[in-house]
Amino acid sequence: MFKVICEIFGPQLERLHNGSVYEISAHGALYNALKRRADVAHYSFTGSELLDGWQPGAVYGGIRCENVESLTFADRSFDLVTSSGLMEHVEDDVAAYTEIRRVLKPGGWYVFTVPLSPDQPTTLVRAKRQMDGSVKHFAEPEYHSDPFRGEGGVFTWRNYGSDLLGVLKTAGLSASLKKVEVAGYEGEFPVIVARRNDDATDGAGRP
Repeated sequence: MFKVICEIFGPQLERLHNGSVYEISAHGALYNALKRRADVAHYSFTGSELLDGWQPGAVYGGIRCENVESLTFADRSFDLVTSSGLMEHVEDDVAAYTEIRRVLKPGGWYVFTVPLSPDQPTTLVRAKRQMDGSVKHFAEPEYHSDPFRGEGGVFTWRNYGSDLLGVLKTAGLSASLKKVEVAGYEGEFPVIVARRNDDATDGAGRP
């Protein structure tokens, strides 16, 4: 995914000079790469996690807490937002995409990955919360590991199909799918490249 970001902002991320970047995690290869280059490329860098008992917007041991469904950042804060294998674990992903669009500057980019089957036209909804607060499962519960929550610590709400691009459009993001070669991964890996569309409104009807 970092290769795709370099295609947008230059091989040394020079087009992010004096800009701002938000990675929706505080771990992993992409987080480390973006953080390491911040001083050299002269952009501000923010990472975050959402953990039980943490208050969104607060910082714990150098790690900021944020709920992507309701971010505490001001409108138009970032030139680039990134995430890796996150949105399948977010209960209300439409709210999250709308929030990402809100905090992007005009023309800003959201580059991310999710488990995606491009040949599958419809996203598989694995579970949905009911009016009484219970969760109804439509497929065998699936959990992914996380360095903060341990093995099998993160619940999976959905597995995406090609209709994801339409969901992003509804949230006010113009999106396309790129396929890149990744070492250790058989075949090409899908990366979604989305940009704030200022000719559209977001999911809440805001310009």
